[in-house]
Amino acid sequence: MPDEKTAETLFMRIKSIIFTYLILLSSVICAQTQGNGSTSGTAEQTPGAAAKTPVKQAEAGNVELPKTESEVALEHFTIAQNKQSQKEYKEALENYDRAVELDSVFYEAFVARAGIRFLLLDFETALADYNRAIQITEKKAKQFQKTGDVKKVLDDLKGSRQDYAKAEYIKTRMGDIYYKRGSVKRFMDDKAGGCEDLQKAKELGAFKANPELKDFCDQ
Repeated sequence: MPDEKTAETLFMRIKSIIFTYLILLSSVICAQTQGNGSTSGTAEQTPGAAAKTPVKQAEAGNVELPKTESEVALEHFTIAQNKQSQKEYKEALENYDRAVELDSVFYEAFVARAGIRFLLLDFETALADYNRAIQITEKKAKQFQKTGDVKKVLDDLKGSRQDYAKAEYIKTRMGDIYYKRGSVKRFMDDKAGGCEDLQKAKELGAFKANPELKDFCDQ
């Protein structure tokens, strides 16, 4: 089953919504200013002064700014999830491939792609994707923990709490990824590695690892 989008991808969407709102607000203010100017008898701008560069047009909401690679990657991720839900795995994999090409730290795309590869019994590449996802999440969790510490020292308590919350969320996702990687290792007859990952998953809050730890790892 496809995983839920991460807090970070949701955060990017929120940023995009806010940016769009600011553009629209800027356009409204600009229109009001021009209207007030014409009624007060101010001189009209010359054609040269009225001409706008593409950047100014974008700021006024007259043209659409090009999408970032992360935004395009998210679009491919969404398409891939839809294809995966319809069991169109080839098309799903193609879109997950494109997503990670555009955003090399899009760990949810690596996790989702690994899930399909696991279903297709391609354990080696599934393991590689889970390895990459764990590398990314561990780094991101540490980064948010550090920025949270810095903000706390700077007395930015709200910002600090937000970064700590992001770190904790990512750690929770790490628990799920460790659990899934442990399952792959089990199918690859790596009992020691599988049990190690399942134990790590439990430590990170993925308590669904408990039955397997008991039955598979004798814990």
